[in-house]
Amino acid sequence: MGNCFFDPLDLPEFPTHPDQPGLRDGPRDLLTDITEFPRHYWDPDYVGLAILPEFATSGWEHQISVSPPPATKSEETRREIDYLLALMDERTKARDEIVAQSADFPKYWLGLLMMNRTSHPATYEMIKAAARVGEMVMFFYKFKFNRPRPHQLCPALMPMIAVPGHASYPSGHSLMSHILSLTAASVRKDIEGFLTALANRVGKNREIAGLHYSSDTRAGEDIAKGAFEILSSCPSFKKLRSDAKKEWR
Repeated sequence: MGNCFFDPLDLPEFPTHPDQPGLRDGPRDLLTDITEFPRHYWDPDYVGLAILPEFATSGWEHQISVSPPPATKSEETRREIDYLLALMDERTKARDEIVAQSADFPKYWLGLLMMNRTSHPATYEMIKAAARVGEMVMFFYKFKFNRPRPHQLCPALMPMIAVPGHASYPSGHSLMSHILSLTAASVRKDIEGFLTALANRVGKNREIAGLHYSSDTRAGEDIAKGAFEILSSCPSFKKLRSDAKKEWR
């Protein structure tokens, strides 16, 4: 799923050619009293990576309860395939959303919240940290269970967009969507229902596209809830959330 959503700063280029004037022509015998890199200039994606070890060393894999997916030849899987075949009728009206949500889908949350990294920096960093945790947990379980994609069992499903290069269970879009909604709702309780509806919609669209079973979607939501509860106890994330709440007063 990669870097989820990337929002780089435009950094200035300083002259380096020896014949060009530059800052080197200024005073050389003075040093500022600065002792730290400016906090506001940190790339939020790196902040997320810096918080990730706090979650990773929490013993999270022993705290989140995850059942294996239904057996490939089970009646439950058969029913799930039948449901996905019926959902194909919804592809035409859902196509634009499905295509848009195949990449950079976390930006839907920024739009719903009407924010960006400049307007609400602490909230933005919270979302980045949650996204990084979601990615790690998602791929851990995908690799562990290695469930085949629905179209492998029923080629007639013919997924309407490219199939990602990883296993089906749990749904990454569902997991990521719900952990982002939980994160946002922790500072915007007033729109919690809308955030949950957005997460559900993104997960359902992946089923309509033929990429996931319903049990993948449910597992993504359940894992997100467990992961967010653990992330919420990480000191750096708690500090971010405290700062983020002040941005919405």
